[in-house]
Amino acid sequence: MVRSLKDCCLQAIARNLNRISRVGRQLPHVHKELILKWLSDHDMLTDDYLPHITYHLFSANLKVINFYKCNQVTDHLLYQLSQSGCMLKHLTVHECNNVSDEGIKYITIDQEELEVLELRKLRFLTSYGLEVVRSNKLQKLDLKGCSYIDSRGKCRLFKKFTCIQYFS
Repeated sequence: MVRSLKDCCLQAIARNLNRISRVGRQLPHVHKELILKWLSDHDMLTDDYLPHITYHLFSANLKVINFYKCNQVTDHLLYQLSQSGCMLKHLTVHECNNVSDEGIKYITIDQEELEVLELRKLRFLTSYGLEVVRSNKLQKLDLKGCSYIDSRGKCRLFKKFTCIQYFS
């Protein structure tokens, strides 16, 4: 596999957030999003490294967050991300076993620009965790594998979000 120079540079930045002074001020949101995904994919969201991630990468201009099969994604991490004031358009939290209703509430409250919400295989997510979702722009809602979301909760979601074009 051949990696691009851009990918190599972003990985180098991801591994050295603790050594590069004020790197977060130099990065556009797209690169911050890619670095966050890379850190998540490589289990680098550790308690020791999280202060550097929070300082350099969490910002109000983040639009897309993808967390996939990372047990280091927790309610606390989602709370810290929400404190950045980011206005997400796309949020994916897939099979992150340490995320509960509280974490989803933290990250979805006041997300009025949210168009895609993919919460898959979250074993602790219930209908209660989706009560604060308010985006009138929500077009895609994916709740595959969230077995504790009951049919009443799904009905409430359909009534609340009339713009949904895709539901799973």
